[in-house]
Parts: sequence; C-alpha cells; structure tokens
Amino acid sequence: MYGSPWSSPAWMKSNGMINGSGVLLPQYAQSWANYFTRFVAEYESNGIPIWGLTAQNEPLAGLIDGWSWNCLGFNATT
Repeated sequence: MYGSPWSSPAWMKSNGMINGSGVLLPQYAQSWANYFTRFVAEYESNGIPIWGLTAQNEPLAGLIDGWSWNCLGFNATT
C-alpha cells in the first residue's frame, strides 16, 4: 500500500476548507505529522503494510488560485 493525502483537515489549512488553494498552517505541522503516523499504524494494525508515503498528492495544486479539488499546497521549502 502506498499513501498520498489530498488535503489536511480544513482546520489545519490557511483557507479553512478542504478544497481550494491553501497551505498547512505552521502551528499544525506536528498535528499533520501525527495524522501520518496514525494512518500508518492503523493500516498496519489491520494487516495492511504501508510501503511508502508522499507528503502530498499534487502539491502545487494547493498553490493555484481557484483550484476546486481537495488539495494542500506544498513547495520545496515546506
């Protein structure tokens, strides 16, 4: 199994929505990391090993104004 998120929860994003352009608010970096840890632990506890993860699916989409799908902006720095 390979995991790749579309968006963080809305309350962690700068725009307050799952879809639309927005980035992870710095104060939630640890919370987002905890989501990743929990995701892996839950799948593996049910016998589904995780082979790999990405930080974000289509990370540049979250930086495009008016993007209508679930997304979270990431660039090389973040």
